[in-house]
Amino acid sequence: LYSSTASGTEGALLDTVKNIGGGFTFERTFTAADTYYYLVKETVGTLGGVTYDLTEYLVKIVISDNLAGALARESLDVMVFDTEAWIESHLAFNNKYTPPAVLVPDIEVKKSVAEEIFSEAGDELHYSFTVTNTGDLAFVKLIVNDPRLGIVDLEIDLSADPLLPGETYTHVFTEPYIVTDADADAKAPIINTITVVGETAQGIKAEDEDSVTVPFEQTEPHIPPIISLVKKVKEDSFSKAGDLLHYYFTVTNEGVVPIVKLTLNDPKLGIKNVVIDISATPLMPGESYTYAFSQAYVVTEADVANGKIVNVLTVKGETVEGAEVEVKDDLTTPMEQILPHIPATGENFNHWAAIAVLLLGGAVALIAIMRRRKSH
Repeated sequence: LYSSTASGTEGALLDTVKNIGGGFTFERTFTAADTYYYLVKETVGTLGGVTYDLTEYLVKIVISDNLAGALARESLDVMVFDTEAWIESHLAFNNKYTPPAVLVPDIEVKKSVAEEIFSEAGDELHYSFTVTNTGDLAFVKLIVNDPRLGIVDLEIDLSADPLLPGETYTHVFTEPYIVTDADADAKAPIINTITVVGETAQGIKAEDEDSVTVPFEQTEPHIPPIISLVKKVKEDSFSKAGDLLHYYFTVTNEGVVPIVKLTLNDPKLGIKNVVIDISATPLMPGESYTYAFSQAYVVTEADVANGKIVNVLTVKGETVEGAEVEVKDDLTTPMEQILPHIPATGENFNHWAAIAVLLLGGAVALIAIMRRRKSH
């Protein structure tokens, strides 16, 4: 209780009482006839969950002299200040108690898949899921079950970075689901259901599940490419180690679909999975493509000992849809045999060789004479 004025100005604190039994009383003693103003308001307490009424009341008491030597209360009015003026009111404070909120754990799970359809066995489906904390408590662990992916009670530890209310956690499965023959034969949508349990540090749990569907779509088989291959070399033969052989090849598109990539393998030339990208100018049906290897093959001693060189080239052609065909061709290059040189008649040669020839001729003549004599 405060002293006040007709305008409601707060003055000195006069009295403080407690609310006992749902009400309170102020006692005042008056010694003179007059009009008295008091301001009554509630002191904000510290009780948890209580919203205190901050209304301020202006009390007007008129004390008059009854002309018989006594004072009497002529009137008592209570007013409350509205937006613009004081209006008559009842003096009452309406405090509101709100019970403590019950903290509830809750999660929302969303299952996702990267692919929109599947069409055959062997197709891969890449799954992931997102968990949103829609409750009031933090989660330190997730427990995941996904029967289609073969996942049973997979625990994801979040204790180092708890999933707080309002936050989201996303997990991508590293291993895809491989479409089975049964899936493809059924030609029915693949439905994948995941169940996730969130657990707080106090062991309180919340659970949710979600499903995602991948429909089956029949696709037309790709038309396979057809190519032919001819392996060639510029040289007809070799004669010794160190000779160079220059290889090249020609690929012809014998099919009805363009070829956009060639992959080469030629062990003799040290070529392994070399890719030639011709997507800018695809090899159209009926067209041919010739490629010359920039590095020549150097004949080795082993090649000379073998007497020939066999070179095997493998070429794989691929269409824009990924259909492939592989062809192979081999080419044998022979070794040229060089005969010893015999001088022509009249050609100069070493005198020791001449002596040897003369001696050989004399021996032949002597043998002939001896044979004749023997025959006589």
